[in-house]
Amino acid sequence: MVRRNVELEARLIDDLLDLTRIARGKLGLNRRATDARQVIEHAVETARRDVEAKGLRLVTDLASGDRSVWADAPRLTQVLWNLLSNAAKFTPPGGEIAVRSRLEGSGAGEELVIEVTDTGIGIEPDVLPRIFDAFEQADRRITRHFGGLGLGLALSRALVELHSGRLTAASEGRGTGATFEVRLLLGGVQIDLDDSGNLFARVPPSPPAAPEVRPLRLLFVEDHPDTAETVAELLRMMGHDVSVAGTVAEALVVAQGRAVNGGFDLVVSDLGLPDGSGQDLMRELVRLYGVPGIAVSGYGMEEDVRKSREAGFSLHLTKPVTPQMLRDAIQQVAGRPARG
Repeated sequence: MVRRNVELEARLIDDLLDLTRIARGKLGLNRRATDARQVIEHAVETARRDVEAKGLRLVTDLASGDRSVWADAPRLTQVLWNLLSNAAKFTPPGGEIAVRSRLEGSGAGEELVIEVTDTGIGIEPDVLPRIFDAFEQADRRITRHFGGLGLGLALSRALVELHSGRLTAASEGRGTGATFEVRLLLGGVQIDLDDSGNLFARVPPSPPAAPEVRPLRLLFVEDHPDTAETVAELLRMMGHDVSVAGTVAEALVVAQGRAVNGGFDLVVSDLGLPDGSGQDLMRELVRLYGVPGIAVSGYGMEEDVRKSREAGFSLHLTKPVTPQMLRDAIQQVAGRPARG
């Protein structure tokens, strides 16, 4: 009993910390091409013992083949485990939990849909709009009977949205069970700030055989010396002419000096700089030289992306950024006019 209560308390603390990090824009995701089927199967196997111990039937019906999504696999597993744990909590013994996946859409808009359905107590219509609010339960009787603080669903939705996906819930009311649906775009996911103003246009990574982007004159702005040196060398290996600056002031001086020789084709800049922000720098570079830019930041919430767009950046990449992500971003932005 002590062990179970300690484990529960530790999980509640972890959930609270994660929600706090998300609210402050400080929860980073280690996203990469991820086999969604493997993530689903891992989450199912992780939850299976608790589900079956309660006398519930667990069934799966997954889309065939390997389906790649741009995701942080442990965080996506955490979301699905939360949904399965939630379904088990609110489903009486003898009930059933089903995990299904399917594909919808086509081309660049093709999505993987993951559903977790239970035959449990259901959700009242007036509660559905609040089901993803932290500390929200249907009523005090549910809190007393089933326990929990209502953090799991709030955290799950926040994590799905950090993946530029959607998490929704549906139920026909008390005693009818519930269905939770996760939607994720297939392929690579970037947060693209395109000319239509769409903050979440998803761009699949370029295939390996894609032609290399033409050599560009790049200004790379990063205040951490080791990172600046490493990334600059990587960009030079891609064939680009790279100048490096560590502050807003230094970047403006470098840009001014280069202006007499044709200027820069593209700016790649961190947002947290010692003497200002990357947004401040980008506004000035757009005003003076009309140069496009790529923002690189540890913050990837919608508000952060919006601020990058307003400052004039064409694309917002959230750290950690792989060489392939950077290559794809440069190839995508090269030649695009800067925002005024």
